[in-house]
Amino acid sequence: VKINRYAMRNLSSLDSLRLTPKDKFDLDSEFSFVNSKGFAGFYGFGALSLSNIFGTEQRAHVVTLKIIGNEISRIEAKYLSQMFPFVKSIQLTSNKIGSIESYAFSFMKTVEHIQISYDKHLSMLKSYTFLGLDNLSYITIISNQQLEIIEKNAFFDLKSIKKIVLASNALKVIEAESFSKLPLLNYLSLNANQLKSINDSSFVGLSSLKELNLLNNPIEEFNGSFESLESLISIELFDFKTDSIITKSFL
Repeated sequence: VKINRYAMRNLSSLDSLRLTPKDKFDLDSEFSFVNSKGFAGFYGFGALSLSNIFGTEQRAHVVTLKIIGNEISRIEAKYLSQMFPFVKSIQLTSNKIGSIESYAFSFMKTVEHIQISYDKHLSMLKSYTFLGLDNLSYITIISNQQLEIIEKNAFFDLKSIKKIVLASNALKVIEAESFSKLPLLNYLSLNANQLKSINDSSFVGLSSLKELNLLNNPIEEFNGSFESLESLISIELFDFKTDSIITKSFL
């Protein structure tokens, strides 16, 4: 079956599109799935780049973007901000993204939530990946089995971010100032990674942070007083020696 970019225009009641790999579709290089209700979704295709899916025509009406179960290997710098200038929610789930370039999500002024999950190929979040997302309040990056590294300033200067969940990845090290200039961040979860040491320099400047979840990590070293985290209420840890949860209270 051949689908071109005109096949699915003006479907005002369509909320999603699901095509499975067993259906052998021949996609026009300019194919796009667009919905006038503000939803753009793509599910279950084989190897594609973002430009294969959405082309080069700006989708100014889209507010919810979901890319699920594809073999996309790379998120290009600034492509999303150019294509979806008013999107509010982005979900990237069960794809094969090996690389998210610096500035991949940058300057998407209306984005409030980003989820990146269940990707078996993503190994690193690069510096300035989310730069300029002034309305972003919540990031969920979970269950990415190869995600070991977060570069310094990956989350730099997110003025509205309140919650970051980095759970069930493979993080081994949190570099100094990995979470700098996040004045409203009050919850950070690093649950279920592979962290062996924690240093308070990794969290410098998080003046609003109240809860830090470090459960289910094989932590052997815990360095620093965390005095700079003036709003911190508690840190949750798991003690593998005693097989028990430890809550460090700062009240």
